[in-house]
Amino acid sequence: MTAREVLARELTKARDRTLRLVDFDDAELHRQFDPLMSPLVWDLAHIGWQEELWLLRGNNADRPGLLEPKVERCYDAFENSRASRVNLPLLPPTDARSYCRTVRNQVLDTLDALPADDPAAADIAAEATEAVATAWDRAAQIGLGDRRLHDAATRCVQTAADRAPADLEESMQQLVRSVEKGRCPADDFSDRAVKYGIDTAITQLAQGEL
Repeated sequence: MTAREVLARELTKARDRTLRLVDFDDAELHRQFDPLMSPLVWDLAHIGWQEELWLLRGNNADRPGLLEPKVERCYDAFENSRASRVNLPLLPPTDARSYCRTVRNQVLDTLDALPADDPAAADIAAEATEAVATAWDRAAQIGLGDRRLHDAATRCVQTAADRAPADLEESMQQLVRSVEKGRCPADDFSDRAVKYGIDTAITQLAQGEL
């Protein structure tokens, strides 16, 4: 089984599980059990919207999406508090499910259109991670502070960067430099949160400034 076949299988399994979890009547999906919780119908379409934003639009909210902008804004968690989401003009459950199916079909089409798997890159990654394949506790405790984990991560990221499309070259090299320093994007966010406050850091993240 190829890597893309595994990805397609896992994506399908995850989506099937999601749909089973929201297999309720419309009234139940619209119900808000607590102000700290969104109605399930909001969460359902939000999942589809996030998938579309990240996998089909490259996290560029300015690129046209499948939903009208006024509808799409309903599913922006930065704009709408949990308590307010029950009062938004949300997609009906049938439309939310249809939207999620459409997004997933386009994601699978995009996956099929990707260049062929790179066996050489896979071999490099397998070799690089073989010695740390079971080092989950160590990774959780000190992350890339462990030299073996650092070396494995650096080699894998550099291998991916060497094969990345031209439009991702700058971003990938930035990631390589970050990993070489034992850091990850979450560290950059943490630094911003400490320096500017969590609200400003989240706003910068949403606006693509991190």
